[in-house]
Amino acid sequence: MHILEVVGPASGVLVKSGGIPILCEKVHNMESIDIAENSIKSLEFVSYEYGDLLVEQGLLPVLLNIADFFIANTQVNFLFFLK
Repeated sequence: MHILEVVGPASGVLVKSGGIPILCEKVHNMESIDIAENSIKSLEFVSYEYGDLLVEQGLLPVLLNIADFFIANTQVNFLFFLK
């Protein structure tokens, strides 16, 4: 279970505290596949309320460029960003 699943307002706190660029950087740099996957999961939950912000941060091209490095389940999570 993810903290953003359990605590509803956590997405807003993450956005307002400037966490989105940090998570995007973790996905983009891919220093660790586990950190990147957890960042993607966090961004998925944020996308339900703040999808436009993620698009503005340029996340979609990054996800499409790195999709091959992730398991199928994580690749499916990428689709949530498109809605």
